[in-house]
Amino acid sequence: MIGSDGQGIYQGGAPKSLKTGILKFESPDPFHEANTGLSVSQLHTDVVLLGNYVNSVALGDAAVVEKSGFPSYSTERAPDENPPTAPTHLRLKQGELSGSFLARYKPSRRNSSNEVQICTGDPNNEADWHTKGIFLGSRADLEGFTPGIVVWVRVRTVGRKGVMGSWSDPAQIRVV
Repeated sequence: MIGSDGQGIYQGGAPKSLKTGILKFESPDPFHEANTGLSVSQLHTDVVLLGNYVNSVALGDAAVVEKSGFPSYSTERAPDENPPTAPTHLRLKQGELSGSFLARYKPSRRNSSNEVQICTGDPNNEADWHTKGIFLGSRADLEGFTPGIVVWVRVRTVGRKGVMGSWSDPAQIRVV
């Protein structure tokens, strides 16, 4: 293409105008930036929005999208059916009330439901572990314990369709 200075706008493999962010040549196109005052980035944003609109109205019908001149693409994402990984960074902190404490952890998925189990006996004996509850997010307020006892805690994330993740490393606290 020839610019208003009479020279081509491409130099060194990239348009000169892209270095400034706005095209600087005159165009016979009535919708071109030189005639409308719109920047390349604004035109790009408008085209993306229009393309998204066309795809949403077509409801995935590639023939309808093709008639519009826009490329067709799928807006569906395959859900992750894999079991979630174990929560990390399990930390226990004394609560404000006697016989209570706070468990904080980092689940692998945001906004997840997490099963919290406690053990007041031998943590190596699976039969001594009992579910304290299912908690949303990354914290669980646990209460109702006799002061002075040692409580072990572990957490796992509930995955899609009820698939349970792995248990976190256990942590212990002496309740006051």
